[in-house]
Amino acid sequence: MSKRLKILSMQESIVYPAFTTSSLEEMLNLTPEKIELRAAREGWGRATLQEFDENGEIFETEVWDAMSMTQSTRAWIAMEHYQIEEDEAPLICEVEDEVSRLMTLFPGANEKVLTAALFRARQFECIGDAVASLRIPVDLAFNVIGTVFGTPDSVFEEISRRLDGDREFSFLTSNDDTRLLMLIQYYSERSGEFLPELGNPQTYSAEEGALQ
Repeated sequence: MSKRLKILSMQESIVYPAFTTSSLEEMLNLTPEKIELRAAREGWGRATLQEFDENGEIFETEVWDAMSMTQSTRAWIAMEHYQIEEDEAPLICEVEDEVSRLMTLFPGANEKVLTAALFRARQFECIGDAVASLRIPVDLAFNVIGTVFGTPDSVFEEISRRLDGDREFSFLTSNDDTRLLMLIQYYSERSGEFLPELGNPQTYSAEEGALQ
């Protein structure tokens, strides 16, 4: 399964969080004039980066310093980035394709548990990306990603609280594979609506198990 694109991936040569006017135009659906007005109002910092093209020639790129933007603007950028991705390729479709592949490898697995665990795992990847890329607080990242997918913040909060153990944010900062295994265990032990935000929710029984 292809990873969700990271917020800063469109400018891989830029390590520090910064965006060109054109990338902000695309994500925020704003004209250059409105971007300039917002930048002036919030006091965005501006920088000129020197980069090399494929022929070794130096060219300059002007960018806006994301860390000089307000927290709400950074959250807006994160939300619009992932909303564009969701509109182009719904996450649940990617998850269902991956689950179909996994079911051929593990025919005794519980498809419903795997679907829920994978879907939540990918959402937490997005949350982690928003926190790491744009330095927004975890609770705000919950809200941003929840808005994109129609998931209540309380869902992310409950999962984090249960799986953090004695260390706050240990679940969120785990590697992708560990987080997925923890979610498979989490959903295999519970009953109820796993993904109610997708509409027409089914009720799953924990007695069905997960990986057999």
